[in-house]
Amino acid sequence: MKWLQAMLWGALGTVLLGLAWSIPSYLRAISSQVLWASRGEPQLISEASSLMSLRQAGMAEIMLHTLESMNDPEAPRLRANWETYAERFPEEVAQGVAGSPFDALPKDTMRSGDLVMDWLMDPTVRETLSQGVTWHDRILQTAIEIAGEANSYEMFAPVGEPGGQALESVLLLVGLLHSQGHLTASLIEEIKAASQGVNTASDEAGMEGLCVDIMVLARRLNWGQLIGVFDQLTNRRSLRMLATESTRSEQRLGIAVTALWLCQDDSTLSDYYQAYPARAFEYLAQAMRYGRPSLDLLLSRSLPVHKRGAYEQIGNLLTVGAVSDFLSQVAARHHVIAWCLRQILTALSLLALLNALFCLSLFQSRQQVASPRYHLHRKLILVLMGMIICLSFTEPFLAQDVEKEQNSPTWKFPMVVSPGVDFPDPTMDTQVTQITLLALAVFFLLQVGIYALCLVKIREIKRQQISSNLKLKLLDNEDNMFDAGLYVGLAGTVLSLVCLALGIIKPGLMSAYASTLFGILFVSILKILHVRPYRRQLILEEALAEA
Repeated sequence: MKWLQAMLWGALGTVLLGLAWSIPSYLRAISSQVLWASRGEPQLISEASSLMSLRQAGMAEIMLHTLESMNDPEAPRLRANWETYAERFPEEVAQGVAGSPFDALPKDTMRSGDLVMDWLMDPTVRETLSQGVTWHDRILQTAIEIAGEANSYEMFAPVGEPGGQALESVLLLVGLLHSQGHLTASLIEEIKAASQGVNTASDEAGMEGLCVDIMVLARRLNWGQLIGVFDQLTNRRSLRMLATESTRSEQRLGIAVTALWLCQDDSTLSDYYQAYPARAFEYLAQAMRYGRPSLDLLLSRSLPVHKRGAYEQIGNLLTVGAVSDFLSQVAARHHVIAWCLRQILTALSLLALLNALFCLSLFQSRQQVASPRYHLHRKLILVLMGMIICLSFTEPFLAQDVEKEQNSPTWKFPMVVSPGVDFPDPTMDTQVTQITLLALAVFFLLQVGIYALCLVKIREIKRQQISSNLKLKLLDNEDNMFDAGLYVGLAGTVLSLVCLALGIIKPGLMSAYASTLFGILFVSILKILHVRPYRRQLILEEALAEA
């Protein structure tokens, strides 16, 4: 009968655990299943096709390259449509849009396929295009004139002096963008603010940094792509983010530009890049596979993307596909509710599995005489300890530290270092990281759980209606259990050192040694403040009974 009960409890616990693992809701990550559940229009393939029909070849080309870098199955079909389009409109493909200002240039200066900065570095091109610049904002015009005359730049020479062609080209580009209505009002205000201190400070946050960012983008994009970018830009942080990505790889720049085009607010995009500078482009690519709604959900939650792991796959195997899809929809719409439901199901599954073990008499004697409430206390403590372990191993990015890479451009002036100065590496990293804090918290909570189990066992012995001599023997029998804190503490230390040596995770030496320290402290408190006084009381009671 007990075997049958154990099998039923075990089956129930397994199903509940599968349901819990099928809920893709996490504290510090967003699951790729949730992004899939939030899919919707416009998709990249449909957006790129629409751009080609609107004669915006530049942005369509960037989206095509982005789809190909993501190995999207629809990419070959879009590539065939693009080649047909390129054969029909080669001039538009070269400039990225119909009606480029470069179309007004003399035919002998036409160079198919050149990028914006390559055109603007030609003096003839600059002279021709400058005649078509119409300023609708006098304050901005004055700001640009002051910026061209400034002599405090480190990377640019003033306009009109030798070497001033680069600055003249950038400022002319700003004028072209403004005259054709491709600068947003907020970005215009930032340009004005940057120009106010142009002769008092020259740094990356000033006018020079702004000009460098614009120049870098103009060296990577054609006119259609550039105006597509500036139509969406509302702040300098987004401009700096794109300029930074353009110095790293074409793939990352393409993903960043595509995300800028699809997202509702470029401020959330720049914030996301600032939070995850090393892998933001990878997370954004995963979200853009499923369309704008998935991208907006990722940016609104501002979390890294977690691909389905082994335990999630096991959970999906244990549940019906429709149930897994429904749980993904719940996690997409109600993140907090889904996460709480995941923890509740995990706790219930652990309780059911513990009942199965108790039915097999693995955690209790066959002649147990204690009150059933102590069994419940033990089960609840063990469930809480199991929850701590489950959270530690199933929550992705729970102990991830802030990414060291900064979302800043790579143009830096070299620093001269004296050859006689040596900078030795530190012998020990004493920095307290998030994974160290997590390991400390887990070890501490496990020790608290073991301590509570031991207190329940002592109270259980106290309440039994037996002689003092027999209680003493029961206390002696539980001596190994009272030392369990030491065993767990040593195991935590060994596990931390092994992980540190293998490079799996780096919890730090502090957490490794603290594990044993916690075990010593809790076992000492237990035996000195609880076991020893109670044993003394029992010895005295036994002696008085014999007298």
